[in-house]
Amino acid sequence: MSYASVFSRLDPELVPGTSVYGTESGSDLVASSATHHVSITRSLPLSVPYRRLIVIRQGVIWMSIKTFISLVITLSLCSLFTYGQTGRVSSTRTRKVASEVTQPKGPSGTSASSELPLTWRRDYFPEFRIEIADADLERLMTVPINKDNPDLTKYPIKLHYQGQEIKGTIRLRGGNASRCGNKRQFRIDFPKKVALPDGYKTDRFETDHGICNTLNEWLGWQMIDEAAARHPELTVLRKHSNVVALYFNDRLYHVQTLLEDVDKDLIERHLQTRNVVQFKHGCYFIEKGSQTEISELCRTTDPVHLNEMMEVCEFLYVNALVQVLGSMDNYPAYPWNWYLIYNKDTGRTHFLPDDLDMTINYLSGAQHDPYSIVYTENFAQQQFESLVADPTWGAVYRQDVQELTVLIAPQFFLPIATAKYEQVRDTLLACPDLPFGAEYYDAQYRSLMQAWSPERFSYLNSLTNSAPQPKLSFFGTTLGSDGEPYAVVATDLNNDGQPDLAIANVDAGIVTLITGLKDGAYWWGTEVKSLNVGGNPVAIAALD
Repeated sequence: MSYASVFSRLDPELVPGTSVYGTESGSDLVASSATHHVSITRSLPLSVPYRRLIVIRQGVIWMSIKTFISLVITLSLCSLFTYGQTGRVSSTRTRKVASEVTQPKGPSGTSASSELPLTWRRDYFPEFRIEIADADLERLMTVPINKDNPDLTKYPIKLHYQGQEIKGTIRLRGGNASRCGNKRQFRIDFPKKVALPDGYKTDRFETDHGICNTLNEWLGWQMIDEAAARHPELTVLRKHSNVVALYFNDRLYHVQTLLEDVDKDLIERHLQTRNVVQFKHGCYFIEKGSQTEISELCRTTDPVHLNEMMEVCEFLYVNALVQVLGSMDNYPAYPWNWYLIYNKDTGRTHFLPDDLDMTINYLSGAQHDPYSIVYTENFAQQQFESLVADPTWGAVYRQDVQELTVLIAPQFFLPIATAKYEQVRDTLLACPDLPFGAEYYDAQYRSLMQAWSPERFSYLNSLTNSAPQPKLSFFGTTLGSDGEPYAVVATDLNNDGQPDLAIANVDAGIVTLITGLKDGAYWWGTEVKSLNVGGNPVAIAALD
């Protein structure tokens, strides 16, 4: 259904340009200062964040009895069962927030555990020595990179690792055109699962050059390991990772992140089942009308329904960490670089982040606000938006952000990053044909990151201390306590023949303009502008 058709079905006096107030009942277009969101309700999928309309009548929020009971059950189940003895949703829980961080007592995550195979231990620097025919190596290194039509030719190799020779194949990683000079990233496959000398069993590896940010992908996964260790009662799906030196025919090539591939071996380690279906990029490629295991989940934005279908506590916890780290090129700010894993045994869906090489975004500053996320391109993020806009789940998300801020405290984060850089630095700088030299890498890991960690920690801590209920902004529409959208008008602001929205935020003194609304299941704008009009705007109208 197009947005034009949605608006054409509204009452005639609303098209174009009649204000509808949040305290008015029975309206199809509502700006609510009580719920802090704008809803288009006659076409139910367009209502944000609920399928059913929340009507404000004389200051009272009315909802169906079923919805109210479901919200109560959601809170109880998450507190009593999903979160075990931690009571993370309970108001009586004693939490360690960022201001209470102490000196770390050493790595706590699974990546630091002596129980891990040596390949994945944080203090180990593996070397992959790959034997390959010269002609095959030449083609592997020179074939054009094409993201949409990648060359996936597999070349036979012998991998020499930990004193063992393993026959397999190597190819370029597909679907990825990121660059680091002429350095490439690879996938290594074995014809069957092999047991390495350290006990690790696998049938494949992947490497990632991180767009020349050598440690960033690895650091992202280390922080997810640390987050998972803080709440072992949560099933946090994640990859093993390390940093590896790659040699071809005894010649050093590059230092890259070494990763598990997302496969049923990884999933079985966390979920104890292989009876799953993987959806790369989550809802991003789930078409309307399609029938997949997650189609219903991807169509709904009702927090109650989402909690019935997916592990919401884990979903919010991992996304909170991604936001704490910076969230460049990751869900939910972007609709890609994530998986949804459907467990056929339980009928539940789990979240798995992916491709973290740009997540820790210290090059562009430390002031990314995890409560004010600008979305891009697609409506696949609407599930996250509706959950954090919900009073119950929004409180869980805010608590997660506050708790996980400790992981980027300089006394915790920097020893991990610094130790790994110093471990691999000499080998990295010895690689031939590097696009950058020592000055670049030392600036990244001895200077910029050293400055980013305390600044990022301080910034997030200031949000916690100054705003107990921080603002949640989506597409410029203020959803937090300092904005209160109070009136909204639908009209064609840019003469493209399509309806746009103008929203008056009473407390902030701001009018938000959302233009370029597209066909689709949700209202997403291609352009958002905020006009500071001052005062307390409580009405808005459009004139010819």
